[in-house]
Amino acid sequence: MAETGDEIAKKVIEEFYNTISHSIYNLAIIFNPEKILIGGEITKRYEFIEKIEKKVYKIKEQIYPLKFPKIERCKFLNDSGKIGAVYHFITQQYKLN
Repeated sequence: MAETGDEIAKKVIEEFYNTISHSIYNLAIIFNPEKILIGGEITKRYEFIEKIEKKVYKIKEQIYPLKFPKIERCKFLNDSGKIGAVYHFITQQYKLN
């Protein structure tokens, strides 16, 4: 709907990007990760990571200019959760950890 020019849809999507970006920024400040990986169906949208990254870096510059981890798309996109679930099952089933 936003792609067809629906103003309400555009506003909702913009708010979604703002909320996700602030959440990523806050988590990065708390945990100080080397890299931030985002997976799931939404990452198939080409512009998703780019928009999130721009917004997060804008927040970073406004609040506190610190070294910030790179934000990347998970290699397995939407299958990342499935792979994690299988890994968890195997480690629990066979007590590998």
